[in-house]
Amino acid sequence: YLPQNTFVCYLYVVKGIVLKQLTLEFYNQKFYHIIMKQTEFPPLKNDLILKAAKGESIEQVPVWIMRQAGRYLPEFQEIRSKHDFFSVCQTPALACEVTLQPIKRFDLDASIIFSDILVIPQAMGLIVEMVPGVGPTLPKPLNDPTDLVRLVKPNVEKDLKYVGDAITLTRHKLEGKVPVIGFTGAPWTLMSYMIQGGGSSTMTKARQWLYKYPKDSHKLLQLITNLLQVFESHSDFLNDELFENYSFKYLKEISDKVRQRLKEENIPEVPMIAFPKGATMNSLEMLAKSKTYEVLGLDWTINPIEARKRFGSEITLQGNLDPCALYASEVQEIIDRARDMVMKFGKSRYIANLGHGILPDIPITSVVAFIKGIHSKPRMADIEDTHFETGDSGASVTYPMQCSALRKNGFVMLKSRPCKIVEMSTSKTGKHGHAKVHLVGIDIFTSKKYEDICPSTHNMDVPFVKREDYQLADISDDGYLCLMADNGELREDLKIPDGELGAQLRADHEAGKELL
Repeated sequence: YLPQNTFVCYLYVVKGIVLKQLTLEFYNQKFYHIIMKQTEFPPLKNDLILKAAKGESIEQVPVWIMRQAGRYLPEFQEIRSKHDFFSVCQTPALACEVTLQPIKRFDLDASIIFSDILVIPQAMGLIVEMVPGVGPTLPKPLNDPTDLVRLVKPNVEKDLKYVGDAITLTRHKLEGKVPVIGFTGAPWTLMSYMIQGGGSSTMTKARQWLYKYPKDSHKLLQLITNLLQVFESHSDFLNDELFENYSFKYLKEISDKVRQRLKEENIPEVPMIAFPKGATMNSLEMLAKSKTYEVLGLDWTINPIEARKRFGSEITLQGNLDPCALYASEVQEIIDRARDMVMKFGKSRYIANLGHGILPDIPITSVVAFIKGIHSKPRMADIEDTHFETGDSGASVTYPMQCSALRKNGFVMLKSRPCKIVEMSTSKTGKHGHAKVHLVGIDIFTSKKYEDICPSTHNMDVPFVKREDYQLADISDDGYLCLMADNGELREDLKIPDGELGAQLRADHEAGKELL
């Protein structure tokens, strides 16, 4: 049911569990017999997200929002007032209608099919209920390995046919406006729900299995892996060792099987996204550098600059604004945060999103502001690669310093940007016992002005800044500078600046002036 290049396979990995990924239903059984020729679907008009996933050049940063079809929309609430949650999931016409709701309302670059990761445990014979005020609940979870006999091997074409039907219907109803993203939970995420019986702040019961019943844990994970593609939502319950053994292993297997099946069916590869929410930087780096997935989703706790540095340039990153940032009282603040996020991730291999699913009471105006901030610089040429890093591999790009120790003409991070301090003033001690320091800085790359206020006793991040002087030796015909360092080494990877500065450099160079 996937029209060649028009479907993104989305692996949602949150807290070590695949949350949502309905992509291709590559179960161990015969590949879904609803595959249609691409000509049977309307031609795709917006392929920004597909290009970004593949690392191709794009004119505008693509954006979509996790859980964009959901409770924050009044039109969704209207449907839910008439139908229970799983009835909407299991009725293709309703699932399609809900999927289209945010596309009709917002300027988004992808749709994501409305469903739930727990339709998989349902198909495997477990009861799943959506309890108001509680969330998904499995009243009869797996208590120990003897309960594995309760699980059944689904007839995918029968038991999960409604998923494929909903995707097929949605592809037609979209009329080619944007691609469809599918999703499913990753094996560890689904396993934890099936054992824990619902959501948990610790997932203690599920984690016990990994130590107490390691062989049976792998047996259950393999059973799930043989059935689906993945979202990993419970990575934050796994350290690096557990992530590698009980999450990464199966994420990789799923990706390999999907790609092999596509090859067998003579279908072009489908870009896949993994979202291991809460995973450690080491675990994320392992997944990124394995090249198992084209796109790696990041939650809001991950520093984009550090992620770019550690994960390399051969993977597309997605994310990662804190969903709670959409509660900001000022619309302009949301726009600015979205714009700043895009600037930090850079102009290539990037898909804008939140760092987790949108919350149910987020105002519609905040969603509009978020998308406006992403699209506020419509052409990619306006977004500069202004990342900075140290010369030492693996070193941090900043170090902490108490705010009262900062000095004018020094450096500090303001709004996540490296700035030179041009103004600094300290207020009198307030009723809470802390003086406040007002900082004004100029971005060392863009010359943009930033301000912040911080208690004098709190730490601020200070960037490592190293200045090197070069003498201009030549300017090539295609506009590149030939620069010579003090040790005689040449650097020829920088283009002459645009505008008046570039013109002045050319004029001074042609006049024979020595330029440092």
